[in-house]
Amino acid sequence: MIDYYLSLLKHANKILYPHQYLVKINVDYMDYNEEEVFNIESAMSWYAEEINNLFSVLDFADKNKSSLQYWQLSQAMANYIKRAIPTWRVIEVYKKAVLYTIDFGNIEMLVSSLTELALAHQEAGDFDQASVIFKDAENLWRNPLNKESLAYVLNGYGFTLERLGKYEEALKILDEALIVQDENQYGEAYTLNATGAVYWRMHKYDDALNIFSTALKIRKKIKDYIGTASTINNMAFSHLKLGSTSIAKRMFFNSKKIFRKYHDRHGEAVVLNNLGYTSIELKNLKKAKNYATSARDIAVNIGDGYQIGRSFDVEGKAYLESGDKNRGILLLQEALKIFIRLNVPEVKEIENIIGQINK
Repeated sequence: MIDYYLSLLKHANKILYPHQYLVKINVDYMDYNEEEVFNIESAMSWYAEEINNLFSVLDFADKNKSSLQYWQLSQAMANYIKRAIPTWRVIEVYKKAVLYTIDFGNIEMLVSSLTELALAHQEAGDFDQASVIFKDAENLWRNPLNKESLAYVLNGYGFTLERLGKYEEALKILDEALIVQDENQYGEAYTLNATGAVYWRMHKYDDALNIFSTALKIRKKIKDYIGTASTINNMAFSHLKLGSTSIAKRMFFNSKKIFRKYHDRHGEAVVLNNLGYTSIELKNLKKAKNYATSARDIAVNIGDGYQIGRSFDVEGKAYLESGDKNRGILLLQEALKIFIRLNVPEVKEIENIIGQINK
């Protein structure tokens, strides 16, 4: 049964995530013609229909101490569950996977599980913990050096440092990631996308757009659809900051459509919040509030603390714009509590807004 599901996962992933880094998993079981089984739509439907069964098989492997098969399943499920499943559940999976791999004494298996655990903490908004785990994974990949795997870790680490407001450190890490990519176009585009986000955070929007444009060309060329959605979203936010609101709105809708197609709930929550900020600029405050609550509903469901905080920020600013200062401040204070806990740069901005209002 486990080999059966591993085989199905292997071919679903080949269709949905053909470029993403994954430790090679060899399975021999096959009882169907793989050419007839999956296209993008059927693969996504299969994941959605089978996800409870997949977790049941994972639990079966755990209860029977089938440590190798547990690890194989956790790796094969990684690309889907980190986008569509509540983060607490994903964290639980990779904590167990790390413990199993310690017993194997296999560095590649251990660090792969550590990296997925770090990414799960990242998606939860727990950037401090993600940063600690990424650092451990980075150190392990350096001895012996595994370039492709090190680049994968450095990309995640750089993104996390950007979220924590450590921009110079993030750029240093991402520069190294670009050097060690070894002509891996998927990894190169990921690094460029993360690098552009750092420049965006530093308010260098034109520089960010140029970097995002290069990343987008690569992602479209290699048909990395989820990556394409991420870069389009980032470009849209840059356009929004530069005052090109109509361009931003169109690109956000394009990004949201792709994220939904691939069941990327984190990505969808990001874009809904960004559409909320866009609606505030367009003075459509009712729509901004609706986007914020929609983003929060998704973020609460999947345990994305950062996007929960952003949704309160969007809604609070919409109420302030509508003249309801009391309601606006209450919502911003909710956002502030979350951002303080997550240790992110948004704390300073919200404190300044509340301070100005209370003068």
